[in-house]
Amino acid sequence: MCESETGHVGFQTGRGTSPALVSLLAAVFQARGQGIVIGESSRLAACMNRASLPVWFANAMTIEDSIPRLRECARRMNETYGRVVFDEWAVVSLLPDRSRLLDYTGSRREEFAVHFNRDLAALRQSLLKGKHHFGDFEFAHGGKGSDFDAFMCLGDGVYLICNNLYTTMAEITKDERWLLAQRAFVELSEHVSSHPVTFTA
Repeated sequence: MCESETGHVGFQTGRGTSPALVSLLAAVFQARGQGIVIGESSRLAACMNRASLPVWFANAMTIEDSIPRLRECARRMNETYGRVVFDEWAVVSLLPDRSRLLDYTGSRREEFAVHFNRDLAALRQSLLKGKHHFGDFEFAHGGKGSDFDAFMCLGDGVYLICNNLYTTMAEITKDERWLLAQRAFVELSEHVSSHPVTFTA
């Protein structure tokens, strides 16, 4: 049976099953008000009504899955632009009671976390109070220094924050190479729209 009389959902996991997937499954069922019972077999046998899961569930990425894709996006943008576009790339969770810095590439990791609210600057209203679909992004053309230049919604409550500490988006976009460099960013957005990032603490 997929569901016990106590309302717990049981499924079996093989030895090769990713712990992240198990955690993700547990979070989904807990969100539905169900417990979860985990067993072991030679393969994953999900005892669930798949039609009741979010449509993006089968394609969802973990944080670990997303990092190489973000790194590749940054590499492509820099290569096309001829120099570094964003020297800070950060993945953050803004989920209630689970807000934290999940990944950071840059030169000021500790300062980034400490001054996050300050550095939201022009993006504050849109990021914290807007409703975003997976892959939605926005640029702040007036940001300077540590003020964040862009964000992208990677998943439910999970965001990519990008910044250039030494110039502004207004300056970056003046260069005609930006038109080509931004393609990698747009392609990342398109991928995330159907492969969102999930985060389970």
